[in-house]
Amino acid sequence: MTNFVEAVEIPKYSRYVVSLDGTGYDLELGKDKKIHINNIGNETLSLSWLNNVDSSLQIPLFTCITDLLSTHSKQYALTTSRSARYITNSTNVFKKFPIDLAALSSWVSMETKKSYMGFLRPLLRRLLELDPELFDREAAGYLQGNIKWEQSDSSYFSLMTNCPEGGALTDQELHSLHSALNRSYAKDEINQLDYTLVWMMIGTGLRPIQIARMRRSDVQIHDGPEGKEVMLNVPLAKGEGENTGEYWLRRAPSVLAEALISYLNCNQGNPQDPLFLKTSSEVSRRTVAACSKLDSWSERLGTKIPI
Repeated sequence: MTNFVEAVEIPKYSRYVVSLDGTGYDLELGKDKKIHINNIGNETLSLSWLNNVDSSLQIPLFTCITDLLSTHSKQYALTTSRSARYITNSTNVFKKFPIDLAALSSWVSMETKKSYMGFLRPLLRRLLELDPELFDREAAGYLQGNIKWEQSDSSYFSLMTNCPEGGALTDQELHSLHSALNRSYAKDEINQLDYTLVWMMIGTGLRPIQIARMRRSDVQIHDGPEGKEVMLNVPLAKGEGENTGEYWLRRAPSVLAEALISYLNCNQGNPQDPLFLKTSSEVSRRTVAACSKLDSWSERLGTKIPI
């Protein structure tokens, strides 16, 4: 249940900030400010919500958000401020000091607008860089990504599932990734192995260890009513070793099927040779390296899609 903090009068605190277009603004903690954006007009930089956060977080949050005017676009600063206002009104993230893991997990609940997540996480990181004492050890560890967690910690897994950088891709991000992958392959910016491997990840959702355990013979090509069909013998991920003989059969989606047929025809080998690479770490590294070359775009993050 959200714990609402009663609004109190805060000490006057202000600063002067110059935006990237050279416009100067006198900004006061707790007071909204009109910001002019070319081709749009006046928009409101929301700062009044700071009256409702924990007193220890007011000045650091004000500093982080107003800094954005001098380092990012005005639109980015305004959207971050609106996101923080929404989070403050609907979750516990900024309601207590120090910020803990349970508070962070509240912003990825089903009630939280997903479009705000990509702005909140960078804000939290800036807040951590400004003053690490604003977070407890577990919350700081989550933001820094340097703590290993027990599977029983439901707050952490809720965070990771919905995380805009480490969680599942949105429909928009998947579409962008598909398009960028096909464009790059058409322009010979990535080779056939990388193209097929990334499509294998997209089209099946298999773990790297499963792909590493697959052999060329695990791709079965048959004549179907609509042309060539591809069935995959997928090894189990949790078997002891790679020679358990246990697998499940699944049909490859059409785009992946075409890519696999072309890949196997152009790269001859023994049926027992690895389909792509020998180890899961090689599969992971190769996939990440290939995706880093793609001109993809994440609307919620405002940058290339992190894979």
